[in-house]
Amino acid sequence: MSAPTLVNPWYTRGEVPYPDVSSAANINKSWLWLLKALLKFEVSTGTQGPEGARPGGSAWTCVGSSDGSTSNMSGTDLWTGTFNAAKLVQAANGTAHSWIVLQSPPGAGPIYLCIDLNSATTTTAGFIFSRSTFSGGSTTTRPTASNEWAPGINTAPAATTNIVFTADNTLASTFKAHFSCMSTGEFFFATARTTTAIFHSLLFCLNAVDIKSGDVHPTWVGFHQAITGRGAGQWTGALTLAAGITSRNWSNTGFSALGGGCSWVFGATALPGLMLADAIDSNFINLPIYLSHQTSPSQAWRGRLPDVWVTGAPTVGGSYPSTGSPTQHIIGDLVVPLSVVPTL
Repeated sequence: MSAPTLVNPWYTRGEVPYPDVSSAANINKSWLWLLKALLKFEVSTGTQGPEGARPGGSAWTCVGSSDGSTSNMSGTDLWTGTFNAAKLVQAANGTAHSWIVLQSPPGAGPIYLCIDLNSATTTTAGFIFSRSTFSGGSTTTRPTASNEWAPGINTAPAATTNIVFTADNTLASTFKAHFSCMSTGEFFFATARTTTAIFHSLLFCLNAVDIKSGDVHPTWVGFHQAITGRGAGQWTGALTLAAGITSRNWSNTGFSALGGGCSWVFGATALPGLMLADAIDSNFINLPIYLSHQTSPSQAWRGRLPDVWVTGAPTVGGSYPSTGSPTQHIIGDLVVPLSVVPTL
């Protein structure tokens, strides 16, 4: 594998067990709670990466929340620092349900994320991002912000906007989460069920680098879930990660086209997940994820995603470097900063 060299320090907590796998609903609630708790630096289970503890300043903070009974925008986390399934109420918008708004450290923007449990289907929730503050909200409807956007769509999110965040809630199984972040709070969050040999969900939030001075909205989010093939992080095709990477446009006045990341096709052969090791040196090829706004009639160069690469067909979960202490692992068709070896 050609060397994908990290530019930024990354901090990993991997192999984090789900707090409750007693029912399908609680498996799904564990996914949601772990995303919140890992962002807030509330998790001590699993394995800390060899780079050591992440800086305290990398933690996201709670702006407000609802547990379906009460709500606030005064910074109280009603989901609490200990998993409590009763605090995560999943129901359609307009009905009492849970949500939480989190804020990144200032160095990332700041960026805001509203996790909205706005569906009675427990595998479905809303993930609404903004670089503006959220306000309002009640026990029945999430808060809103100006300039919102969400993974997988290039229109303004609605109160009902949501996605299927996992399709696997197999009982009597071992589920684990894997998380890495920079000191700014930019992150990767992945989940897996042991014995499946793939990751089942991947969510990330990153600020693009090498952008032009007129690009005032560098933040990109990506989401993918899959339980077949190379799993979450599979790059090419209609229902894959490449199609789920989104941002607002460079002027923050609209939306960037879906799938702003490059696809890397050589002749008739796509690189991601397909190209074999190079015949000359037996290494897999890893290439940057360049970004472009392609909404007709305008196009704009948007830079690239930092410290993540599209790769060929190495084994999912494989380590880089393959000997010694790994700093990255293969999630689907990506080389991602993750220093703890995942059990897949």
